[in-house]
Amino acid sequence: MCPAQASSPAFVIPTAAGLRSLSYSSFTKHLKDLLRFAGFNPDDYSGHSLRRGGATYANSLGISHELIQLQGDWASSAYREYLARPLRQRYTVAKQVATQIASTPASSGSDVL
Repeated sequence: MCPAQASSPAFVIPTAAGLRSLSYSSFTKHLKDLLRFAGFNPDDYSGHSLRRGGATYANSLGISHELIQLQGDWASSAYREYLARPLRQRYTVAKQVATQIASTPASSGSDVL
């Protein structure tokens, strides 16, 4: 979005003095300012908050888990803990379980439940 040299850092912001590297601290300060302006409590968010959202969004697009792990720079499968499942997906699971339970005849003491 900012015209920059190929050798420039990946994340830069334009300033009156030219392009400046975007640091984590300046990013989170700007994020919190925007959240405050939008009426949210900025103390409830951090730059890390975007990690879960990014992983969840990539997953919803059907991007492979291998690529999500690579993009998020996770060394383990811990990223899977970040993937929020949409309510409609969770509802489908609950509905299938309820349907199965309802269609299973009662037995004499051999039920798992």
